This record gives sequence, structure tokens and C-alpha cells, in this order.
Amino acid sequence: MRTCWPGPTCRRSGFTLVELVLTVAIVGMLLVVGWGSLDRWLPRYRTRHAAIEFANAVDHLRILAVSENRQTALYLADYDPDAESGNDLNIGVYWRLAGNAARGSTTWEFLPTDAQHDGSDDDQSEGIVDIGAGSPTRLKDVSLAGWGTIGGPDGLADHLVFSPFGWLANPNSDFDSHGYVEIRFTNKAAYREGRAESYTVRIARSGFARVDFNDSQFVSVSGHGHGVDAHTRVESASSGGG
Repeated sequence: MRTCWPGPTCRRSGFTLVELVLTVAIVGMLLVVGWGSLDRWLPRYRTRHAAIEFANAVDHLRILAVSENRQTALYLADYDPDAESGNDLNIGVYWRLAGNAARGSTTWEFLPTDAQHDGSDDDQSEGIVDIGAGSPTRLKDVSLAGWGTIGGPDGLADHLVFSPFGWLANPNSDFDSHGYVEIRFTNKAAYREGRAESYTVRIARSGFARVDFNDSQFVSVSGHGHGVDAHTRVESASSGGG
């Protein structure tokens, strides 16, 4: 469009139809490319988030056991038997618990710890973590994979039990040849595309945990400690399965 009559001092302002069409086409192409990248990135981010939150839960339970001088436990409640398939169903549930003694606890309460004050486990808001379908905290396309056999101490199967020293009280048979318990979260969206993608939390006897991408154990990444991908912070180590 023009803002004056044609002449030597006349200047055109605005856009021509051709310029508008080209701009719309370029923006459209960028959106298509960007959406494709985002569509792949989001499930990976959710999977990494699930693994990091699990590692943080391990860290919290270890510290809580030491600070309150009693056992704490992470109970692996449910897993996805088809964690390495591309179906739309995702499953993963674990509990965060505190015992009533330094060893050999007979009763357990969900976090936060409130039963010691009135004898009733009224507040269980931090105790149950459910990332599966139907949960308000669902992480779409993320599943907790089977973890093999975890016998647990004192017959507490599928429990990771922390002593007041912060160490795992689980028997040696619960750890792999490297001394870890492994808990793996899979990206089911990647499996639908024919790619195997997972984040593994490795928990050591010391009670420390770290997160590895696609089992890249012991691979050093500059600026990120040891054994983690470039987007994941480190905690320590692990093994096992369910």
C-alpha cells in the first residue's frame, strides 16, 4: 500500500500479497518442524522427570531415616508388564513410607510422618506416587518397568528399606554384580517409533542414587558428574528390577 500519490518522494509502507504469502508459508514450515521436535521431546522429558523424581524420593527417604532415627522404605507397588511396547497404557506406582523403629519395624505410615503425634496416619499426601493412566499425576507415555526380584529385609518384598545410617538394609541378593538396585522408566512414545529409550535409577548400598540415560552406566559427561546424559543431574548409583 502507498501513503502518498506516486512521485519521487513517495514511499511504500505495509506488505504486498506475495510477501504475506511467503511469510505465512515460512511460519507454517517452522511450526511443522517445531511441533515434530516437541512431539518427540515431551515424552523424553516426562520420562527423565519420572526418573529424577524417583531418585529424589530415594534421597529424601535416606535423609529422613537418618534425621528421625528410624527405618524408611520405598515400596514398589505396581509396574507395566508391557513397558517396552508402544501401547497407550502406562503404569507406575510406588509408596514412600516410614517405620516405627530403627530396625525391624512392625508398622509403617505414609509420608509425611504424622502418626507419631496422634497415633493416626491422617495425612498420606506425600506417600503414594502414581504416574499411570487415570491418575491426576499421570505422566503420559511413561511407564515403570519390571524390576526383577527384590526380597527386601525381614520379608518385605519389593521394598527398599533405609536404616538410620542411611544405608539400604536389603540383603545382598537384591543387588546386581555391580552392587546396585536398578529401577527403570521407559518412554513408550519412543517404542512406538521403533526406538528403545529409558532412564534407569541406580541405587547403591550406601543409599545414594543416580540417573542414567539408555543404560549409559559409567559414561562420563563433561560438567555432569558420571553416568548421566547432558540433561540429567547426578545423585550416585543403583541395580535391580521387579
